[in-house]
Amino acid sequence: MWPVFFAIIYLAGHTFAGETCCPRIGCFNVTSGHPMGHLDDPDCPEDIGVKFILINQKTNGLEEEFDHDTVPEEFDPSKMTVFTIHGWKGKATTGWMDDMAHKLPKKFDANVILVDWYKGAQESYYPKSASNTQTVGAHVAAMMDGLNKDFGVDFDNMWCIGFSLGAHVCGHAGMRTGGKLARVTGLDPAGPLFEGMNPLNGINPTSAQFVDCIHTDGYGWFVQMGTLEPRGHVDFYPNGGKNQPGCSMIAYEDLGPVGGLLACGHFRAPYLWLDSLRYQRCFISRKKCKDSKDMPGSCEEVEGVVMGAFADPATPKGIYYLETRNNEPYCKF
Repeated sequence: MWPVFFAIIYLAGHTFAGETCCPRIGCFNVTSGHPMGHLDDPDCPEDIGVKFILINQKTNGLEEEFDHDTVPEEFDPSKMTVFTIHGWKGKATTGWMDDMAHKLPKKFDANVILVDWYKGAQESYYPKSASNTQTVGAHVAAMMDGLNKDFGVDFDNMWCIGFSLGAHVCGHAGMRTGGKLARVTGLDPAGPLFEGMNPLNGINPTSAQFVDCIHTDGYGWFVQMGTLEPRGHVDFYPNGGKNQPGCSMIAYEDLGPVGGLLACGHFRAPYLWLDSLRYQRCFISRKKCKDSKDMPGSCEEVEGVVMGAFADPATPKGIYYLETRNNEPYCKF
């Protein structure tokens, strides 16, 4: 079920999409037969002002902004390259992204590239931001292609981590690079205008060699930001993917006191992921399930599999249930 306010603004403002042509990434003919054809025309990355920001051990914690034509000398092509992407109403300085950007290089000795599409994600009219995921994803894919061709960075050494709409940006980037990325991780992929439709509208198993998702806000009477729909090779559902413990009291700073409280379950996903980065094997699922809407009722005991930063690409495909605590650290040791 979509949140009521998403349905209202969609019905009030929707116009049929046509063709949008952008420098570097080409044209997007999003007519009715297209996976994104139910949305409006997307904006071009140049109009949105998409930014790439590098952080690795060579930058000493500082941020180096760059574009397709001027990659910083601190970029190390011998290291893993991880793109991290925010969602609706987010930006590169959002708390969880900043935290992840400064912890990932130390944990994996990687290049972390923050993708800031602030102007495209700040649309009050959500369907426009949803549509922008395809052009931003194509722009990210062009950067990935450039790093591959100009610096010899193998797609096997690239990873894209996206939250909410950012998960779908990663999904589009992965599809544009032919599914060759080593991994795409979706942190509570956005559900409104994506759920129940053509899965090629965003993150899906064709986006990378290994696609893993964490679902935390897939159901709600009024506010439901995520989806219970499986979108990867492996999908994890902490606490059944809804009603996250402690969310009746916790408000995340990213959306302010009121917005953070309403979106607490949604924002739990990146914070669970950060916990998994701090504490290896923090989250272990021992229940594989048949129905994402019936957990743990449809689940059976299996050998433990890891959720989060250290999820194993060899994990048997399917959907998994686990439980968490109501405050940090969220994992049950």
